[in-house]
Amino acid sequence: MLLSITICLSFIFLEIIVRIVAPQNPNYTMFDGQLVFKHIPNFEFEYSRQEFSQKISFNSQGLRDYEYPYEKAPGTYRIVVLGDSFPEGLQLNLDKTFPKLLEKSLNEKNINDKIKKFEAINMGTGGYGTEQEYLVLKNEALKYHPDLVLLAFSMNDIEDNYNAPAITFENGVIKENKVSASLPKRMMLACSRHSDICSLMQKVIIESVSTPKGNEGFDRNSVYKKENSSDFTDAIKETLELISQMKSVSENNGADFAVIFIPSKEQVDEKKMQEYFKANVIEKNKIDVNKVQRMIKEYSISRNIRVINLLDAFKKENNNNDFYFEIDGHWNEKGHELAAMEIYDELEKFSVLP
Repeated sequence: MLLSITICLSFIFLEIIVRIVAPQNPNYTMFDGQLVFKHIPNFEFEYSRQEFSQKISFNSQGLRDYEYPYEKAPGTYRIVVLGDSFPEGLQLNLDKTFPKLLEKSLNEKNINDKIKKFEAINMGTGGYGTEQEYLVLKNEALKYHPDLVLLAFSMNDIEDNYNAPAITFENGVIKENKVSASLPKRMMLACSRHSDICSLMQKVIIESVSTPKGNEGFDRNSVYKKENSSDFTDAIKETLELISQMKSVSENNGADFAVIFIPSKEQVDEKKMQEYFKANVIEKNKIDVNKVQRMIKEYSISRNIRVINLLDAFKKENNNNDFYFEIDGHWNEKGHELAAMEIYDELEKFSVLP
């Protein structure tokens, strides 16, 4: 009895210390045997960092968006946006994220009498790679009967695909894997919704479930290096195949498909690039900063996949990293606005909009 009281009091004391010294955002995900994790449905919380504080809520399907029925109303053109933390946009009010800004532009500029309403459903989830986005497309996004599927691709998706256990390829065929977590891990994840101590440990728990496919950790700098490591080669090969599979799944279900390439701030801002390579001790003559965009573009052309590359527009309009939060690293309001505008213009060029 005395031991139990001591443990409880110690936990309470540590909880108070962490909340004062290093306050944490609550864990807003739950374990999933297919996706590893997903948003908690109907969950509300305050998401705060040094540069912002936002009240966040997920709908009944765990999407950071308004409620949408699976069935599409007559005269509705529906877009689903898949991706990671960039479309998810926890740093901003929902209506300031690029999927909702795109939706707004489409409705304001609509001149098609047959289309009463455009809907852009935000299915972005922070930490997802192309593996999980493929599974979300196949098992959830198609339920919304989309007319267009947009895949927001970030540079770190390649590392996420290397580490994620959700999918493996056997003789070129996708094999979906079930993942598991022990009861103590599940309890810790549940605790992290309410406790700062547990929340502090949550990332470690998720990473212990998502064990790398290789024997060593993925070199995240390999996306910028001229020389391709074997890990990078395997990861980019899987990534490209998944993109191709997502195009096929989309088109086989009556939807157009396009990839939105989201640039990193190092690619957009020359000063940030120099800081990044200096911090990571990468020699300039070994750098190919746009390698991944070029590889995906070349592959996409060979597979007739539409690509919206935002890099040129962001570099052209950049002024001292003014599209990204300095500390957080995601787009600020200005970044989401430029992305929405460029995506709209590119979709018009593709002639996929009615």
